Amino acid sequence: MKLCLFIINIVTATSTLLAQGTRIAISQDGNYHDRDDISDVGLSCAILSKAGLAANVVYWGTSDHYWLTNASQEADMQTSVAGGANRFGPFPNAQFYNVRANRAAAVNSLRYAIDASSETNPLHIVENGPAQVIGQAIQASLPSARKYVTVYSQSAWNDTHARTAGPGEGLKAPYYVYNQFPSLGVNVQHIQDQNLLLSTTKDKFSWLKNSSDPDLRWLYGRNEVAFPPPSAKFDCSGAGLVYYIVTGDSKCTPAKLRSFLTQQ
Repeated sequence: MKLCLFIINIVTATSTLLAQGTRIAISQDGNYHDRDDISDVGLSCAILSKAGLAANVVYWGTSDHYWLTNASQEADMQTSVAGGANRFGPFPNAQFYNVRANRAAAVNSLRYAIDASSETNPLHIVENGPAQVIGQAIQASLPSARKYVTVYSQSAWNDTHARTAGPGEGLKAPYYVYNQFPSLGVNVQHIQDQNLLLSTTKDKFSWLKNSSDPDLRWLYGRNEVAFPPPSAKFDCSGAGLVYYIVTGDSKCTPAKLRSFLTQQ
């Protein structure tokens, strides 16, 4: 598989982490356990698009809790992925995968992205699901390329789930966890749990619901799918990690998202 890489100018992003040409890979679940990814994947698409970084995304794997799934939740997640990519794209260099449906191809795609890494072409991997798929791709990759890869996390649950709960859920060894990654030769960076500020109530996102922009209203609607009324919950915690790699700010809030996404 050949990955086409484009260098673009970053106009709105203020990140100290992302330089021109830097590639982004995202691995997240959404098909089992917490439903927050159904809400946050569209917001992640919107953040990357607003930052001028859509062309930097080379891999996006969703439903990566591949060993156990909820069919209805998986379908909701895939609708969110397709909708976010279509509304806020294009993402011309991204390989999108439903990992549960096509794990081998997804792991290979992420491995190829790792293998293409160099000092001038680094890769940032966003761990917004269990670390298992990322670990499999790293293990299969070229050791010489790994030092140019950084894995970002904000969730202790994602970090350890494959090992702590995977065996009981039917996952077969080997089990990969975030703390293994340095010993495999990649860099890691952990920020505070984004649930602290982004797992909140729907009133904090009324600006999405009441927006004149149909795409922003659609983002609110995906949270309604994730947490239907009468639930008052709005949870887009995973988008906080994407916001961090774009801006360098680890304390994303609903107000900061509003400012970022609605600025002219």
